[in-house]
Amino acid sequence: MAWFSMSSGRRRPAGSPDGGRQVPDGLRRRRMRAGLTRAAAAACAGLAVFLTLQCVLGTVETMPVVVATRALERGATIAAGDVAVARTPRSPAVEGAAHDDAAVVGMVAQTAVERGQPLYPTAIRASPVPPDGHTVLEVRVASDIAALTPGDHVSLASAMGCADAASASEAHAQGDAQGAAEPCVLTDRALVMARPSKDEDGGVGGMVSLAMPPGAALAVMATQEAGAIVAVTRSDG
Repeated sequence: MAWFSMSSGRRRPAGSPDGGRQVPDGLRRRRMRAGLTRAAAAACAGLAVFLTLQCVLGTVETMPVVVATRALERGATIAAGDVAVARTPRSPAVEGAAHDDAAVVGMVAQTAVERGQPLYPTAIRASPVPPDGHTVLEVRVASDIAALTPGDHVSLASAMGCADAASASEAHAQGDAQGAAEPCVLTDRALVMARPSKDEDGGVGGMVSLAMPPGAALAVMATQEAGAIVAVTRSDG
């Protein structure tokens, strides 16, 4: 089927593009080149953005930092599930933080740690080990135990004075108030082994697990039933 142009009378095939008009080869090639140019420009722009982002990310150096996966109380022993390693941008603020989670497991938190907070060596301490020649004893102390954490060193003092422990106990049983003289230091260096447990009556005192020489342990056992024992934190502990 064919039709005749009303303007020119020339015969043109039906269904030809551009309303039946034939597009010159030169124009078709120019259109193709323009389309390819636009596509290439868009691809180059996308590639430039991608490379720019990669350069920016490449300039941000990261480092492994051990962070808490949950809130830790002061004096808590750190378990494997309590910490994880996260990569954070390197900065002076985290340079001193721990970077190996295995190295902090079993340590004791010296301060309260919030979830997601990096762990620093100053905030943790190795779990205490009884020194050679020491024994571990549960001691009831009348002083405030809230500030004691495992690894602290304390001095123990008795209000019964430095008389013979047996005599002090006997005097206490007989109600002899004259048996109480000057406070007596039972040991000047006892090691806190575990988190203290407060008395159920809500007082400040409680039970503390302490490592000390055998002689001091005997003095403590003989004295603690006769009078109050107080624990004093040592500044060098």
